[in-house]
Amino acid sequence: MNQKYMIYMYLLKARTFIALLLVIAFFSVMVPNFLTASNLLIMTQHVAITGLLAIGMTLVILTGGIDLSVGAVAGICGMVAGALLTNGLPLWNGDILFFNVPEVILCVAIFGVLVGLVNGAVITRFGVAPFICTLGMMYVARGSALLFNDGSTYPNLNGMEALGNTGFATLGSGTLLGVYLPIWLMIGFLVLGYWLTTKTPLGRYIYAIGGNESAARLAGVPIVKAKIFVYAFSGLCAAFVGLIVASQLQTAHPMTGNMFEMDAIGATVLGGTALAGGRGRVTGSIIGAFVIVFLADGMVMMGVSDFWQMVIKGVVIVTAVVVDQFQQKLQSKVILMRRHEEKLAAIPPTAPPPANRNDSHLPPGLVPGSAKGKKYATRFPEQNGGDHRRLPRHRRRYCGALCPRRRESGDGLQRRARSRDRRNPASALSGGYFIAAGRCHR
Repeated sequence: MNQKYMIYMYLLKARTFIALLLVIAFFSVMVPNFLTASNLLIMTQHVAITGLLAIGMTLVILTGGIDLSVGAVAGICGMVAGALLTNGLPLWNGDILFFNVPEVILCVAIFGVLVGLVNGAVITRFGVAPFICTLGMMYVARGSALLFNDGSTYPNLNGMEALGNTGFATLGSGTLLGVYLPIWLMIGFLVLGYWLTTKTPLGRYIYAIGGNESAARLAGVPIVKAKIFVYAFSGLCAAFVGLIVASQLQTAHPMTGNMFEMDAIGATVLGGTALAGGRGRVTGSIIGAFVIVFLADGMVMMGVSDFWQMVIKGVVIVTAVVVDQFQQKLQSKVILMRRHEEKLAAIPPTAPPPANRNDSHLPPGLVPGSAKGKKYATRFPEQNGGDHRRLPRHRRRYCGALCPRRRESGDGLQRRARSRDRRNPASALSGGYFIAAGRCHR
């Protein structure tokens, strides 16, 4: 195989990592403090938000779907956390039940999973397109978040010592071994997503559904359960993003998560996940999240306006899609080349033809290589090794029913040969065919 195509393939597969290195190299030159340890740690904390959404989005896109509601779900989950910490949960008897921080996190996580389950159930049970279903859920979640507190925020989510709900800020700003907790949370979800997609039958089901849903259904893949699971998992990731943002800001805002879904989709596409489904890795999506966030933070540190940031992000995402399509075409070409080489390798080697075939076995008086010598060798192949393939088509005969020349000749030549045998029964040898020029091509 041409080594040039292999080099192109390796470069295209590593394009996200190469893009990350280029972004880091560019901003390290343009921004003096870009590569400091503290700045890298803060930017990685920002990556955790986009990375968590990208992990859930990757599983959804692998099945051939899409989830446009993750940003709005993050916003409403933050509002649910703010309501539970501030007002508690009113009971039917008039009492108010307050939750501590772990219980609030658990309740919000369950709420996010339920929203994802609704998405998955509507898509699978009613046949609604994922784009339309999740777009509708985005509006429902955003409107519900605005209705929670009449469009207002829940400020000061520090909690009260008397109620035992303090410490919510630790989730977004706390550290473990010098690393922020959101980063550890992203690593945990990354390991979980990688294990699900590569080490479990569910991962094989996800890739099979994205590759060919009809074939997966015929193969017995539980398509409904797998799709519902990936949307529930995406809702869980969105719930933790809403908790992290509310914890960092110490405020629950109904518009939290606006356009987060675009960053998640962009990171997923940059990471090499095909929008058609069936191909991609969660690790690539995390690298894509690093590219998106480092690019945005670097432009902020350079003082680039928000409008130009949106333009540059869009150009980067479109370029990533174009490169992905080019990779698919090149990969198809490489696969065809490999199959062709395998077919050639499977053909057994044949003996080389004798040298100067037309000049061998000539009668005395004919000069080898002359025109008369070649004409004699063609007209009388029995003197030239018995190769009947040198005969004109109307004089060819084949040696029997298993002759490969007969198989290649087609039914028309076989019928004509049988008709000749009927006209000349004495020539009907070897099942209706007789040997021309002394022996067959074998």
